[in-house]
Amino acid sequence: MELRIVVNLALASFLFTNYSAVLAQTDNEYLKALEDEAENLSVDEATRATRENLNKKNQFDLSVTGSRLEFPPGLSITQFNQVLKKNYIGSHIFYNRLNNDKKQKVYKYYLVNPGSVKVRAKIMQVSKN
Repeated sequence: MELRIVVNLALASFLFTNYSAVLAQTDNEYLKALEDEAENLSVDEATRATRENLNKKNQFDLSVTGSRLEFPPGLSITQFNQVLKKNYIGSHIFYNRLNNDKKQKVYKYYLVNPGSVKVRAKIMQVSKN
């Protein structure tokens, strides 16, 4: 019985040691493959990210799109659609699937209730009817 335990412990130790070595080797091979692929890549000036470009992408044109949090009141239907598309793409997809009467219903609701949460809920409500 004791011999069986000793053999099992020896086998477990052997397997654990070799398994760790295999994993380490696999990780090294994977990293080497990634490094080889990345070695051939280059970034051209047109696609290079600069701090100035990143800042531009994070700014909003408030005169057209409003803020991310709320719809500014009094947008035209075109501006409303632009804000929806730029800031709430999921709601915009549902809005675009609506027929013109339902779109008008949502827009009229927005004119009275310009909050983004309310407008987005209205889009979902109207799309289910």
